[in-house]
Amino acid sequence: MKCIESLLLSVKEYGRPSIFVCLLLSITIFSCNFFVKNGGLGVSLNIEDSKTRKVFINEYKVDDNPYRINDSLSINIKSAWLEYQWRYAGENSEKAEIIENNYQMIIITDKQSLKGYNFTWFIGSKYTDNAFYEGYDNNIIISLDSFPKRNIIEWKVQSLNELNRISEPKIILGKLSVERLSK
Repeated sequence: MKCIESLLLSVKEYGRPSIFVCLLLSITIFSCNFFVKNGGLGVSLNIEDSKTRKVFINEYKVDDNPYRINDSLSINIKSAWLEYQWRYAGENSEKAEIIENNYQMIIITDKQSLKGYNFTWFIGSKYTDNAFYEGYDNNIIISLDSFPKRNIIEWKVQSLNELNRISEPKIILGKLSVERLSK
C-alpha cells in the first residue's frame, strides 16, 4: 500500500513523467501472467507458444480456406492445432503442467467468421457439452477426452436458438472437417 501511496505522491510532484512510469508499470503488470493462478487451465496463444510450452501434438488444416460450411456460412481458419490440455504451473505460472489423457483443439479464425457464434450457430454435437467454446482473440476451443485416431476430424455445425439451448439441436447446417498434417 505504501508503494501505491508513494507512486501517487510522485505523480502529484513530478507530473507527466511519473504518469508515463505508472502507465508503463501498469502495462507490464497486466500483460504478464501475474494474475494467472497456478492450476488454472491454459490455452496456447499460437502454435509456437504451444511448442514452447511442450504441449503441441499436431497441426491441422482444411481443404479450402475460407472453409465453406454451407451457402451462407464459412469460416476462415488461420491456424488449427491439437495440444495436450494443460494447467499453469511454476513460480510465475510460466510452465505448463500436462493433464494426462486430455487434449484440446484450438482454431484461430477472425471476428467476421465468428459472427453469430453461440447465438445462431455452434460447432459440436451438443450445445452444453462437447462443443467448441469461444476463447480469446478470435479463437474457438474444444476439449477432447481421447486422442483423435483418425487423420480427419469432423464436427457438426448446428443451428442454435433459445429452444435448442436446452434440448438437442435439430437443424444441421453443415460440418467442419480438419485434417492432420503429417509431422
